[in-house]
Amino acid sequence: MKLQKLDIEIITGPVKDDRTDPHHNPDHLCLECISNLGLTAFWGSDGNLKNIERISKEISKSLPFKVKCMGYYDDLKNNPKAQKRGHKVWIPESSNIRDEDILR
Repeated sequence: MKLQKLDIEIITGPVKDDRTDPHHNPDHLCLECISNLGLTAFWGSDGNLKNIERISKEISKSLPFKVKCMGYYDDLKNNPKAQKRGHKVWIPESSNIRDEDILR
């Protein structure tokens, strides 16, 4: 899979927040939202929740909003894990979304 620059508009969310699941895997957490590109997963872990917390905070302010970040989009069509959960976009925890990446 190849990381690419994405401009995403978050329309609704969260659809699912793994942090609220008592059976979650602490190494693989995601916050799912509906974006202009489809079901979008912002990934993190118990040791790195920065992106999940930033997006969750923005959702609580108001919707929609835009995010500029690195992620996987085109390559997910052939990814069984993405297909299983219905994800169209993955934003890895390494993407490091900053304040200036959020546009209103």
